[in-house]
Amino acid sequence: MLKSTYKSKTLLFSLTGFLMPLLLVAQLPIKISENGNKEAFPLVHSNHASGIYVEQTDFPVANVAAKLFSEDIERVTGHKPFVYHNLNKAKDEVVIIGTIGKCKAINTLIEQRKLDVSTIVNKWESYLITTVINPFPGIKKALIIAGSDRRGTAFGVFSLSEAIGVSPWYWWADVTPFKHKQLYVKANNIIQGSPSVKYRGIFINDEDFGGLAIWAAKTFDPQTGNIGPKMYQKVFELLLRLKANYLWPAMHPGTAAFNSFPENAKLADDYGIVMGSSHCEIMLRNNEAEWKAVGTYGPYNFGTNRKEMDEYWEERVKANAKYENTYTIGLRGIHDTSMEGAETLSEQVDFTQAAIGDQRDILKKHVNKDLTKVLQVLCAYKEVLPIYQNGLKLPDDVTLMWADDNHGFIRQLSNPAEQKRRGGAGVYYHLAYHGDPESWLWLSSISPELIAYELGKAYQYKANEIWVFNVGDIKPAEKEISFAMDMAWNANKWTPKNANQYIKQWYARTFGDANSVEIASLMNEYYKLAATGKPEHIVWNEYAENVMLDRVKRYQAIRAKAIKIERQIPAQLKDAYYELILYPVTGAGLMNEYFFYARTSLIKVSNGDMAAMDDVQKSKRAYDELNEITDKYNHEIASGKWERFFNWRPYKKLNSSVYDLDTATLQKIEQGKKAIPPVTINLSEGKYVAPMVLKNGVIVNTADKRQTSQTGGSATFNWNSPKDGRVALWFKSITPIKNKSFKPEDNSFWQVKMNDSLVTGVVTPIGNIWHALAIGPIWNKIGDFNVHKGTNRLYVAQRDSGAIISDIYIGIQPPLPLAAKQVIAAGNFINKKEAYGGKIDIIPGLSEQTGIALFPYTLPEISGDKIDQACWVEYHIDLEKGFNHLLFKAVPTQRIHNGRHVRFAVSINGEKPHVMDIQSDEFSAEWQRNVLRGYAERSMDHVAAKTESVNLRIYLIDPGVILESINLY
Repeated sequence: MLKSTYKSKTLLFSLTGFLMPLLLVAQLPIKISENGNKEAFPLVHSNHASGIYVEQTDFPVANVAAKLFSEDIERVTGHKPFVYHNLNKAKDEVVIIGTIGKCKAINTLIEQRKLDVSTIVNKWESYLITTVINPFPGIKKALIIAGSDRRGTAFGVFSLSEAIGVSPWYWWADVTPFKHKQLYVKANNIIQGSPSVKYRGIFINDEDFGGLAIWAAKTFDPQTGNIGPKMYQKVFELLLRLKANYLWPAMHPGTAAFNSFPENAKLADDYGIVMGSSHCEIMLRNNEAEWKAVGTYGPYNFGTNRKEMDEYWEERVKANAKYENTYTIGLRGIHDTSMEGAETLSEQVDFTQAAIGDQRDILKKHVNKDLTKVLQVLCAYKEVLPIYQNGLKLPDDVTLMWADDNHGFIRQLSNPAEQKRRGGAGVYYHLAYHGDPESWLWLSSISPELIAYELGKAYQYKANEIWVFNVGDIKPAEKEISFAMDMAWNANKWTPKNANQYIKQWYARTFGDANSVEIASLMNEYYKLAATGKPEHIVWNEYAENVMLDRVKRYQAIRAKAIKIERQIPAQLKDAYYELILYPVTGAGLMNEYFFYARTSLIKVSNGDMAAMDDVQKSKRAYDELNEITDKYNHEIASGKWERFFNWRPYKKLNSSVYDLDTATLQKIEQGKKAIPPVTINLSEGKYVAPMVLKNGVIVNTADKRQTSQTGGSATFNWNSPKDGRVALWFKSITPIKNKSFKPEDNSFWQVKMNDSLVTGVVTPIGNIWHALAIGPIWNKIGDFNVHKGTNRLYVAQRDSGAIISDIYIGIQPPLPLAAKQVIAAGNFINKKEAYGGKIDIIPGLSEQTGIALFPYTLPEISGDKIDQACWVEYHIDLEKGFNHLLFKAVPTQRIHNGRHVRFAVSINGEKPHVMDIQSDEFSAEWQRNVLRGYAERSMDHVAAKTESVNLRIYLIDPGVILESINLY
């Protein structure tokens, strides 16, 4: 029996006289081979598996890891190692797994100076893998996996599992490992230091919209009938294999509260997983299940029900205080909504301040009197950010968790003063989302380049305490989750410039080297196409006809390539290939065909073109195929393991079980043949009555916009028709969201009269409107009107001062946007100059075109009078004589923090630079448009005296600007 009094605290002193050379803290590759030599450790050889030793008195997660490692070796070789708990029974070659200070065997080796742990002792989640000859009597050779703490031990074990070919996704994505008869490990002094980010995890969310909740209840765990311990055990294992340590559990209505199963919290602790709760679930509570569904607590209103809410929070903290947790503090609504009871921003600040005071008192009482040792988190998400920005006094030991805008663009990071906070900062980031302006729950198509850019920026601004990722149902975001976790582990390894290489490496590990280059190539194209419209968003975006057809063609090309590669994939990996490659690539392409062919059919209707019916059939065929590939995923892949998991129309705007798009019909085509020619109303020729005016080319109401139901002004237009007929009237408009309602009476903005016909102009909101301030600009059909040959009169009276009209069109269908005459990728500059310590890098995968970005992220701001001294790039562009419209597209990033900007400036032939800022506030109409289409835009006009080539210089003023392209119209 081993005896040791070793404590980790004493090691620092005892190692001062250690004679072995100091080892560098750097991760070296673990070498695995089927052929051994004297230096290699035999995991499996000659049909025999070496034993595994772990002490039952070590942390539970060490025992969990040992058991799973034994199963992993069996998966690869067919031989299952015996797991010993008594070292005296082990012999010959043994894998020894243990935590420094907790495992007697490890402690003894340290005391006997057979094991040097000086490089990892007292470090966070670090580990060492090495070989020791004759460590104990009867043992010839030991492979040592020693962790600095409980998770360090587990991460060391699972790094070896992955090295022998067991993917973290072996269960969740059916990545079956290749078989090997023998396994030898060459691991002399493999040392892994602490991760870049302390807490790294996921948030399971919106599980009732996708399929995780249904699948768990009906397929995976029907006995529980919900997301319960059986599923969480699989989640915890996945997290450990990804070297993650943190979870916000599922919380949507209908999902059982995590703590409603008493064993869940202990299970998390046994797996070494730190538990938290989401941005709206204060103090580990699940408000939907534990407050709202219970129905006895009263209103969730801190102003009127403070005592009840405090007791509710305290009950949970008291029950879970013995485990490793983070505590979300602050105040929101029951679910993902603003707090109840506070009518003004000032009241919201006061309520939040008081709630935080109460919450900290609870934590002092039940967790630790020293609150600097309790990880508290304020998640500055949605309306919480302006609360924080407007007077909230946040204690210095609280971690500030910054959030993205739900679409991958971080809203704010720490300013210099905030970077000094004791509590540090973290990031809440989305790899899936349900909400404004439209959800993206079906396919995860956010690129590694964008993730690397935004999280690299966050890390440089010292947001390194917590990274938590909203992953929806987990599947199908396997690739993106892996990248996010690997980056959280080593934030400096992956950058926007080399992130595309990660994809190649990941696919090589998953499917083998043979096809990794081709798979990476097609997936890079998949991400590029999604950058200008995720499959779930394209229904709301406007594209020129040639752009739609080009997208369809490109998707068809990568689908064909994916099918070709599939034939070369080993049988054991075909299910994984379908899940990780073929389904998302095929599904995204079919979604484009489904919507775009319906749209092009309607355009052909306007011309009375019978070919419109061919497009209708193509759209319907895409719909049928979407059902077929999803049915295959649910019923055939992995022998039906994922039954009920996938739904390609998971949310209300797309959930019809029948084909229901507006398309061409034979009747519409006949109407198109007889229709009057379309007319674009010239807004400058209208007669306006104040306060309705034409300003900057759009119709606005100059009345006080705070009066949201004010009648004000009118505009009258006369236009000519060559014949009598009946025609549709369309407005392209931006309209405010009123009462968070889709009802017509809440969305009526104009009285519209065409000749003698009077209608109310109604705009039905698109997508989700939980938090949106306005929608648009989008085309809305105002109504059908009879018109007569000759002059017709259109009269528009404003009913709401917040509505804006940018275009008026008369025709069967509104027009598609014009195609650019010329598109110049920002990366195709002919000259550049770098200044003020800045560097301009070409980033190929951040957008549709090859873009450019300014680095480092931490460059200081350049004042307005020094803009011409900023870093710049130059292009030679050909302009036509007369009017030229130049449109600049940029990735819709947000300013780094309050007081900063997202600016670039444009100069033609040395003229004074024209400064443009792409900052758009979350939930504004511009922001909605930007995140749906994947770019922000700014423009300028130039009148050329003759057709000529000009020098276009673009200054990149602020870090955070990613210029995508220059478009000429």
